[in-house]
Amino acid sequence: MSALEVRGLLHGYRDGTVLKGLDFTVEAGEVLGVFGPNSAGKTTLLRLVCGTLIPSAGEIRLFGRPLPEWPRRELARTVALVPQETAVAFPYTVLEVVLMGRYPHGGGFGLPTPADLAAAEGALARTDLTHLAGAPVTDLSGGERQRVMLARALAQAPRLLLLDEPTAHLDLAHQAEVLALIAALNRKAGLTVILVSHDLNVAPGLCHRALLLHAGEVLRLGAVKEVMDPALLRRIYGEAIRVEEGPDGPRIFPAAPAP
Repeated sequence: MSALEVRGLLHGYRDGTVLKGLDFTVEAGEVLGVFGPNSAGKTTLLRLVCGTLIPSAGEIRLFGRPLPEWPRRELARTVALVPQETAVAFPYTVLEVVLMGRYPHGGGFGLPTPADLAAAEGALARTDLTHLAGAPVTDLSGGERQRVMLARALAQAPRLLLLDEPTAHLDLAHQAEVLALIAALNRKAGLTVILVSHDLNVAPGLCHRALLLHAGEVLRLGAVKEVMDPALLRRIYGEAIRVEEGPDGPRIFPAAPAP
């Protein structure tokens, strides 16, 4: 069964159309990378898939069922979104924020169950946050808050994980750890992942396929090597990049300035 089917998806804001009739499918157990320049519609796509935005036209089906037919609590148990923005207004502790991911599994805002605590503690361990469990989120760095949001999503135990720039604000060591964690969750637990990123280099070695968005349209969808075609990338990014073949696939770098 497909995890996600998108047919004729169109969405726009008052200042113009953002997505223009998207058609694609994500298979269960797949990692799909969504790439493209600013204003391509990447974040809007994730918000439509998780139901926080309603499309202007088209259909989204999750695990074979039209998105409007999903009860909100069941949808929240099935799909988790890690947003790009990680600001938290109140000084909740890290553990309290991660436990918020368990809300769809319970009956209300009562005390967490042993299962809730076990899920939260496991998520903290996997994101290297156990030592910060009692710290106020407002005292953390941007990278630490990013990992807290990922831990909250993992505690939610979803079938589909949506990641919006998951390595933003992270140092190189934690970037590698987060990408390795995503790969392990996919490989060992069969978790389906849709990952949005400006960094084209997260695709080789992690994504099964890549989707390249440009001006709200699917420019190409396919194997990573096929999508990371130098001529295609220069078409949307100009001459600001260069592509080199690496051991795990193509690697993209800023072009050296002209002498």
